Amino acid sequence: MFFCFDDVILVRGDNKDLELGYGKDDAVRGWIEMDNYVYNPSLMMRFDKDLYYEIYKPTKISKCTKEEYCSTRECQELYADIENTTIDDFKPYGKRRIELSMTMPLIMGIAQNSGNQEFVGELNDFITSIQYDEEEVYNELNEAMQKTMSSLHSSK
Repeated sequence: MFFCFDDVILVRGDNKDLELGYGKDDAVRGWIEMDNYVYNPSLMMRFDKDLYYEIYKPTKISKCTKEEYCSTRECQELYADIENTTIDDFKPYGKRRIELSMTMPLIMGIAQNSGNQEFVGELNDFITSIQYDEEEVYNELNEAMQKTMSSLHSSK
């Protein structure tokens, strides 16, 4: 969304609810501000800007425009990552496969509700080409989490 519209601001800050739940190191989040609204990608919700700030009480706020962000190293790394991503990265045990656990159910729901049969067909072709199976993706996610937990315990 940030790259699709002209008058959009990328905002980052520490959210009070996350700080209370996860500690100060994990409280930083990003959101998009456009017109008088906040679009929170983690929650996949739109808020009235004043209400969002009242509820989440963000601190250490930084804002940047699309032009400012595009000149950063972070943006250049993001584009390099996108350019180097292939269809194989989404196939079983591919380096981006686990990302499907969060995005694919949402995309499938959007496609089904859109009524756009061309979109549904293209999505089905993609799902077939990457051998997507929701249960298998969650199993891969579970395995990755188990490995991470094991390596954390063994490093202590």
